[in-house]
Amino acid sequence: MSAPLLAVEAVSKLYAGGGLFGRRPPLSALDRVSLTVDAGQIHGIVGESGSGKSTLARIVTALERPSSGRVLLGGDDLHGLPAVALRARRRDIQMVFQDPYGSLDPRQRVGRIVAEPLHLVVPKLSRAERTARVESVLESVGLAASDAMRRPHEFSGGQRQRIAIARALITRPKLLVADEAVSALDLSVQAQILNLLLDLSEREGLAILFISHNLSAVAAIADVVSVMYRGRVVETGPSDAIFSDPRHPYTRALALAEPALDRPQSLRRQTAAARDVVSDGPAETGCHYRSACLIAAPICAEEPLLRQIDPNRRSACHFAEALGSKFIDYDASVQTV
Repeated sequence: MSAPLLAVEAVSKLYAGGGLFGRRPPLSALDRVSLTVDAGQIHGIVGESGSGKSTLARIVTALERPSSGRVLLGGDDLHGLPAVALRARRRDIQMVFQDPYGSLDPRQRVGRIVAEPLHLVVPKLSRAERTARVESVLESVGLAASDAMRRPHEFSGGQRQRIAIARALITRPKLLVADEAVSALDLSVQAQILNLLLDLSEREGLAILFISHNLSAVAAIADVVSVMYRGRVVETGPSDAIFSDPRHPYTRALALAEPALDRPQSLRRQTAAARDVVSDGPAETGCHYRSACLIAAPICAEEPLLRQIDPNRRSACHFAEALGSKFIDYDASVQTV
């Protein structure tokens, strides 16, 4: 079996405390996160705000350093590379940000915006070569070559995001990190951008780390999904299995909160109970989700490891196997486990 294109190995990120008299404790944004992305694969990352998704994106793209752990791209430890080598390696990994207008310089023409990464990572290209590559990449994302002469304010939100994607693709990367790339767009435009990303992945063999809180978007595009809660990966596996048969209570809560997501009738019956779940924050030890979990038991005071529960799936829940059987209803009988 070939090595994955991207391997995140036990990455943690701890931000220093502060506040008045330094009384605010350190904040753990990521806690031993591990995942892999194969060449040409779309790996979705889902979770609510504060789960650590964007922190993970910044660390994967080497915009921040982890407190511990490694990020391997094609076998190279990104955060262990010298500055010159890291700059050269950046051509293989690019990022698309959430705001399709705020990430574009309104004073510059589109051609210059899209070509900007080339000046940094491929500086030896001639002007003619840069122009040709800009025109080609604009056409690959559904824009016209003549759009290079226009400015961002002349485009719609969806077209601006296409420009941002073109800028990310200009270096011909192997991995694209899309951090909430469709959340600021209308539903119809979201569908267009998702179809574009799918097409690019299939046509160019581009690997994508697709980060979103929108489960419907992730279900539509991802081959593999990792679910994050309070800085930890709590479940990971094939997209269809994660959303049709979740094996972690938090994944189930997310699925129940997504009205547009198809789910079995057995999950729909649990909606009323799930709406009553309120979390005041993670537990300090053991399972972080146990204070909000409907099936929490004394064993949950012990930290559940992210373990293999079938050939393609891992879950960090002591009751992962039980959640996949008839023993799934969130009622009084389950809570007595």
